[in-house]
Amino acid sequence: MRRKRRFKTQLACGGVLAVLFTALAYHDLSKDITSESTAITKEHSEISFTSRHLSAHKTHKLKNCTPPSIEEFPNDFFNQKQRQHGAVIVNFAVAFYMFWAIAIVCDDYFVPCLEIICEKMDLQSDVAGATFMALGSSAPELFASVIGVFVTKGDIGVGTILGSAVFNVLFVIGVCGVGAGTVLYLAWWPLVRDSMFYLFSLVILMLVLMDNIVIWSEATAMVCFYSVYLLIMYFNPRIEAWLYRVTNTTSPEYKSELHANNGKKNGYSKVPGDDSENTEFEKNKEKDDLEDVKEDNEQNKKEEEKEKKPVFSESGEHLAHHYEYDQQRPHEVPDLTLGTPLSPPEGVWARFCWALGLPINILFYFTIPDVKKESCRKFAGFSFVVCIVWIGVTSYILVWMVTIIGYTFMIPDTVMGLSLVAFGSSVPDCLSSLFVAQKGDGDMAVSHTVGSNVFDILLCLGIPWLVKTTVWDYDSAVVINSHGLFVSCFFILGSIAVTLFIIYYYKWVLDKKVGCIYLIFYFIFMGISIYVEMKAFGKYNPPMCIVDV
Repeated sequence: MRRKRRFKTQLACGGVLAVLFTALAYHDLSKDITSESTAITKEHSEISFTSRHLSAHKTHKLKNCTPPSIEEFPNDFFNQKQRQHGAVIVNFAVAFYMFWAIAIVCDDYFVPCLEIICEKMDLQSDVAGATFMALGSSAPELFASVIGVFVTKGDIGVGTILGSAVFNVLFVIGVCGVGAGTVLYLAWWPLVRDSMFYLFSLVILMLVLMDNIVIWSEATAMVCFYSVYLLIMYFNPRIEAWLYRVTNTTSPEYKSELHANNGKKNGYSKVPGDDSENTEFEKNKEKDDLEDVKEDNEQNKKEEEKEKKPVFSESGEHLAHHYEYDQQRPHEVPDLTLGTPLSPPEGVWARFCWALGLPINILFYFTIPDVKKESCRKFAGFSFVVCIVWIGVTSYILVWMVTIIGYTFMIPDTVMGLSLVAFGSSVPDCLSSLFVAQKGDGDMAVSHTVGSNVFDILLCLGIPWLVKTTVWDYDSAVVINSHGLFVSCFFILGSIAVTLFIIYYYKWVLDKKVGCIYLIFYFIFMGISIYVEMKAFGKYNPPMCIVDV
């Protein structure tokens, strides 16, 4: 079942990638771009260098053009002519395989590892999502930013992080609502908290980039502001309990458990947005009711799930939802640990998919401790680090392949950053949030995707800039060449407003209907952004440079 779910996930991701790529490529494969590219190529065909950047530098001086993102990556095995004659299919295959690899890391190793770490640290689920999961799944953006600052000295880090912001806020939350398989009850405080910090982070970034120069004091301010965010996370249980008392509202965990308990007893399911049941929730906030719900729920969980159970710990009036493996039956092996990825499944198609994924399964099986096994639980910290490394490596290859595909069809880098590159680098965020949402923890999934954006802006950009301007080259400055950043930031601010309004309108409930609304708004935002980039500002953007690749 896990293999089938993972393969369906990859088919869905690949389908979205294909739709986006086809739509964007259709606009850019015009006669004007083709003829201009051919003219530039013929004009400078005598220029040949072994280094991609030397060739690109010469071409840039001879022609007013925009440097493509492909310059930020190493050469692949084919040149542009070979890819245009069919070799690009290899890049598609590698990109699809990296989707698959990221799904395996997130599903089989990363999420279970985070559950154990958060259990040992006694963290709230939404706090864990805004910190640990953001740190792990944002590794691709961090690596891209480091490479852009220290290696290529380009803007790939800024472009990728800003381009993935709307994807993380609208698309990922929409996928969680559609693919969770259950109704997710969200707390208003974690979402408002992370959204406000995200808003402040964007404002700080806009101020830093106002003069297109980043100095050490600005980078330090970004890192320090994230320290304030972590401080709020540390005191989050007290702040949240106080807010629920002051606002006289009910914690979402209590609502969710009461709904589940009533549903089992009375045989009905709540319709999201039902005001009558919300009133009943407000009338049943007494402590003895909470205890009854907890006892009934624990009994039902013991009967239905032997390998895993939720644990509730009181913090003021708030119930923090954690996951832990059943300690009462240590002699039994949980279902999750039965078999290994090296064991072939039944069925022809299943065996074919298993054979395709066998190389990466073997690689991960022998390099990442499987914390789902009781004997490996003590290596959760080491497993967490290895998972981050593998997520970063596979995501880098994925973004690399997507960038090559875009250059092959002459898709402008601005559009690539808004769509395909952002899509590729945000896959870990999407998959991690989806897997957590399928476990019923909506707060962790939503806080993860919003919290990861805070991490991206403040640390993925702030730390490389700070190291570059202090340790690497003291009292230097990082020059930003990107244009239109203010427009992109305003679109992102709009996505935050849409996120909060929709959740508030549907009474802090995330289901399939709300998820579909988020997906619709994502494509609307994407359409507007691409239109602005291709039409409104098109006359100000020079054509893409032709480099020897």
